[in-house]
Amino acid sequence: MRTFPIRRTRDEIVELTPGVYLGRALLFASDEDVRLIAYFALRQPVGSPL
Repeated sequence: MRTFPIRRTRDEIVELTPGVYLGRALLFASDEDVRLIAYFALRQPVGSPL
């Protein structure tokens, strides 16, 4: 079974406002070939103690 290339994947996250984050996932296909494979958003649940 072939698995997704975790070692060649990098995510970058920035905080837009307190508790709200925007990120992108990059796939390094070769030494010079970097591909954007996803955008994603994260947030802390309302009422979270974090």
